[in-house]
Amino acid sequence: MYLSRFASKVTQLIRSPSGPTMSRYLIDAESANPKIEHLLHTELTAIQGKPGNIESVTVTDVLTNEDRTLPAAAVFIFIGAVPQSDVVRDLVVVDEKGFIITGTQLLKDGKRPKGWSLDRDPMILETSVPGIFAAGDVRLGTTHRVATATGEGGSPWGRSRRI
Repeated sequence: MYLSRFASKVTQLIRSPSGPTMSRYLIDAESANPKIEHLLHTELTAIQGKPGNIESVTVTDVLTNEDRTLPAAAVFIFIGAVPQSDVVRDLVVVDEKGFIITGTQLLKDGKRPKGWSLDRDPMILETSVPGIFAAGDVRLGTTHRVATATGEGGSPWGRSRRI
């Protein structure tokens, strides 16, 4: 919705065939907005342009395997509300839903996590493995907002050590 205030057209690629999975009020508002288009069972497969300037994207309908090229000035990626933590799930402590636990949330009854090798508590975005940090929506307890993820990723604790 927000982007449609500035763009002449917003195209959302939705991998599932059933449409967007978000609050009903947002679905209704987007459906009523003529600037917003939903492409179901569609994936982004290529981005064309010059460095620093996107010109178009190629999308693929996963049911028909048909490719289409669409004009584009920007690409924003939202991969859903399920944390994509499988790559580190067996390395760092995660909750039952797969969110990575960081900082003081790792302390239980004042004790550091099992295997913690340093003589200090984990830092704000630090995982249960010293020196490995997590930022953004993959982390337990975030507000799941772009501004939060951006701020965490740009913090001294998240820079160059992000998951």
